[in-house]
Amino acid sequence: MAAITAFGQLGATAKPLLPEMIPLLNDPSYAAFAVPAVQGIGLQGGEQILALTNAFKLRYFVTDMHVLAALGSHGAKAAGAIPLIIEKLDAPSYAVRASAAVAAARVGAPAEKVVPLIERNLSGTNRLREGVLAQGQADEMNLWSLGEYGPRAKTALMIISNFVSDPDPGVSQTAQSALIKIAPTNHKTPNPLP
Repeated sequence: MAAITAFGQLGATAKPLLPEMIPLLNDPSYAAFAVPAVQGIGLQGGEQILALTNAFKLRYFVTDMHVLAALGSHGAKAAGAIPLIIEKLDAPSYAVRASAAVAAARVGAPAEKVVPLIERNLSGTNRLREGVLAQGQADEMNLWSLGEYGPRAKTALMIISNFVSDPDPGVSQTAQSALIKIAPTNHKTPNPLP
């Protein structure tokens, strides 16, 4: 595990080892370390990027979150993973669902498929903690993702407005920002205090 982590820290210098690292994405003992390591080394091309999705087979929510973050970091280059990202919007873990929302927005998943799922996930929040991610953080991630869809997320305006007065300032601010991105003429940025 230490070696895998070290190779990831070496970055592009460890690129010759990438063909031996990618199979570790299928290994339950090493996948959690292999995902950030292969990401650190640097993936090129759709086939290598899609290899990250092999770790989804392990069905471990922390690994899923790492994979989703890695896919999202590749933007449109990870578009081949859109069906799997959309599938993760239905994961049992709200942390995984929130990570999938961010990844979906970053890779350009179609709004008509993603926005209703994110809306549903936001309407089912209950402010519990799931170990690695507090519900407020998940709400922020979902709200940010809706904002990234801009006017294509207009159907979410009502649910987003429910979060504007949230007691968590991060959630409230992210909701306000999302409203401005989705309907800029209806929601103005407040004037700064003198």
